[in-house]
Amino acid sequence: MMADSMPDVELHSSSDVLKNSVNPPYADSTQTNADPDPAAGSNQRQPKSMEERFTAKPERKYSSEESTESPITRRRRDKRKEKRGRKRRNRAQQLNEYNGRLVARHMHDEIRIQDLKRQIKLRWLQDVEFLARRLHSRAHSV
Repeated sequence: MMADSMPDVELHSSSDVLKNSVNPPYADSTQTNADPDPAAGSNQRQPKSMEERFTAKPERKYSSEESTESPITRRRRDKRKEKRGRKRRNRAQQLNEYNGRLVARHMHDEIRIQDLKRQIKLRWLQDVEFLARRLHSRAHSV
């Protein structure tokens, strides 16, 4: 009954299987083919025709589900832009604050320098007065 349902079944002998394993299809290019049978290279990949290779695909049409997703992706993009803008503003604000601190520190340093100059000047004046008094007192003592 099974033999009746499949009449076109061919049985392969072990020598056929062995021959196919010894001569793989890629070895055909290195050997000369005396058998110009086109079915012999049927397991090799055929190149696509030019029309198949370079056909323009039709534009993608949104289905009903995808059209509802489009505003969601737009919202995500807007959120990303907003986040980038916030980061940029924060960076600018931090830079302004840093520059302000530098200026304040610089001004503080300038004020300190002026104060130190005044102190040094006062010391010099005190030292000069002290030395002048000493010299004056010595001059009288001599």
